[in-house]
Amino acid sequence: MKNVKKGKRKKSDKPQFGLISKILLTINILVVVLYLTACYIGYVDPDSASYLALMPMAYPLFLIATIPTLLFWVVKHRRLMLITVCSWLATIPQICTFMPIHFNDIEQAQSKKGSYTLTTYNTLGFAGDKETKNAIIDEILEKNADFVCIQEGTTIDDLRYWHTDPDRIARLCARYPYVHFSNKNHTLGCFSKRPIGIIMEQSIGNYFYVEAYKTSGLGGEIYIINTHMESIGLTVDDKRLYMDLTQTAKKETLKGVRSHLLNKLLKADRQRAVQARLIKSIADSLRTVSPHTPLFICGDFNDPPYTYSYLTAKGNYSDAYTDAGVGYAHTYNRNRFYFRIDNIFYDDRLVEAEACRVGTSKASDHHSVTATFNNHNK
Repeated sequence: MKNVKKGKRKKSDKPQFGLISKILLTINILVVVLYLTACYIGYVDPDSASYLALMPMAYPLFLIATIPTLLFWVVKHRRLMLITVCSWLATIPQICTFMPIHFNDIEQAQSKKGSYTLTTYNTLGFAGDKETKNAIIDEILEKNADFVCIQEGTTIDDLRYWHTDPDRIARLCARYPYVHFSNKNHTLGCFSKRPIGIIMEQSIGNYFYVEAYKTSGLGGEIYIINTHMESIGLTVDDKRLYMDLTQTAKKETLKGVRSHLLNKLLKADRQRAVQARLIKSIADSLRTVSPHTPLFICGDFNDPPYTYSYLTAKGNYSDAYTDAGVGYAHTYNRNRFYFRIDNIFYDDRLVEAEACRVGTSKASDHHSVTATFNNHNK
């Protein structure tokens, strides 16, 4: 009898793992699997990954979803915290890319002797009313970068034609005496404080453009690649459907997402994959020709971090916002597509990013990205 009672006492002393815990454990494992897939599916070509290739777009949601189960295990079964904790440890590079913590002051970095500042800005063609056009020019002047890569731009003559404030145009031209805009639709262009040479221009279709420039800075010559990659591929009606989706869970809306949104998103994603490989080949060629010349890749990539096109275009280069930015940031600011799709990549063998900030103006549908660099030996 004593042995039986002793056995019952031991059984009652065991921690209870009830139905709710089992359900939470299943959900936890599922969320972690989805989270890890979103983190690493970008290393697979979209042609092979199919719809999974779109998962990095939802990375922040998957990361947030891992938190409630972690808190539950803190109270109930602490050992099971390791499921989420290990997934975070396995994705430290992704977490640091989406939420870097660098409080360097960009104005102080710009004031250092020998520094070089780049801005990339999709200006939406400087479109809108007079106030909006002025706000875009004002932001460019405020950032005071040495070189400004423009996507969806326009010429100075067009700004004058639209009756943009002449004083602002005069200040822009005085600050940046060297101006270039591509021959096709003026989609790509640049403003520079120093002379620029156009190495190459190429466009494919209506949305993909890439140019390479040579200019001076950081104590010598530098190369800058400017690109606008394939648009996300959604029409105004598609974006309305997405807006509806974020407000309601109607069956017809979900059906619309499957038939109208996902297919278009995947098609555009596959196009960007091809374009990213072309950008990488251009960067590789420039590095081969001049391995000791700093090279930067700027532009509107239309894809968030850790997608296939982001990883391919970046190659062995570093992301300026990851290395010198602060906090979660988005560069697209319309239709609830709050993604960081504008980037500045750089060759960290030769230079270092000292500060990087995303703009806050909503004059365009994109925020600007500005980064300041210095030589390693400065």
